[in-house]
Amino acid sequence: MQHARYVVYQYLSLVPTRLQQTRPHSIWINFFPFPCFRDNLIRREGSSDPWELLQDLIGELMGATPMQKRRGTPLTITVSDPKPMWTPPLTAGREEDEITAGRKGLIVWGEPYDLQSWEATPGFLAKWSWAVAGCDDLIESSNRWRLMRGEEPIRLSESKR
Repeated sequence: MQHARYVVYQYLSLVPTRLQQTRPHSIWINFFPFPCFRDNLIRREGSSDPWELLQDLIGELMGATPMQKRRGTPLTITVSDPKPMWTPPLTAGREEDEITAGRKGLIVWGEPYDLQSWEATPGFLAKWSWAVAGCDDLIESSNRWRLMRGEEPIRLSESKR
């Protein structure tokens, strides 16, 4: 019985929010373990470009042009050979480091259901500030990974929220 309780607890971050249960939305949104992030994506679905977000998340693995969507057919993503990513040199005052420089995405360092496994790059936080607004768990986890590398924590200004 104790094992069953652990299984329920470890996936608690993926329990659907009230908004997920009441508003139709794209299924890929359900895979993020941050309820606030999921809700923000659902609220803006239709007014934001999901392909641009997926390009930032998946990067070179996603083909540049999505297949034309047809009502009632599954979404198709073309996967290509990843190319080495060029990393620009750091300049003084930037929040990026050798891991996150020039990238806009989310890094998963461990189990994807574990909130503490995720890190958002500064570029992602800047570009998708509306999507991470109120997602303190994601910022805290990102800063924990940054501090382990000796980097400065990220602080989101209220104007970005």
